[in-house]
Amino acid sequence: MRSYYIVLLAVMVMSLNCSPKNDAYQKLLMEHRSKVKSEFLADSRSPLTTEDKLAKMSYFPIDIDYNCQCEITKDSIKRGIEMPTYSGVSRPFYIYGKVNCKIKKQTIELTLYKSVRVVPGHPDLLFLPFKDATNDVETYGGGRYLDLEMHDIHDDKINIDFNKSYNPWCAYSDGYNCPIPPKANHLIVGIYAGEKMYIK
Repeated sequence: MRSYYIVLLAVMVMSLNCSPKNDAYQKLLMEHRSKVKSEFLADSRSPLTTEDKLAKMSYFPIDIDYNCQCEITKDSIKRGIEMPTYSGVSRPFYIYGKVNCKIKKQTIELTLYKSVRVVPGHPDLLFLPFKDATNDVETYGGGRYLDLEMHDIHDDKINIDFNKSYNPWCAYSDGYNCPIPPKANHLIVGIYAGEKMYIK
């Protein structure tokens, strides 16, 4: 009888993993990754300019548990900072706010930033650079990034999908001004989602 319930539980888990909702989510994420690769080919400044280079990009398996609804506390002061980059220059940002997310039963806190220089076509763009325990092992040692939008904040909550986390261009080639994730965004946990280390 005990073995029967174990088999039943396994079937239920498989059914959840194969649900139409999960399938639709995976399809959207794959479309997002295809769009990212197309943008690499279209950008004249891109470090990845050919299909063989794009083929070396790799990702963790898609995990819906890393698609999180996070609480956000906006910074009323909008404190400005100069965020250093791996090339030695710095870029002006201000602190937009703090987000708290629960991932795999663990709560993490990260700081959201907004560039002082408005990105053409993306006036609402928010920047989330972070480091985690996967760096230098499964992922690029310099950390990874996420892009968010101010208009996606509703009732002091924002959805953050770590499956969309991506490498800075410095992970592929030298000569780029890639912001260094501030210490406030150095996580002791591993984020096993999103883009993995690029093997040149």
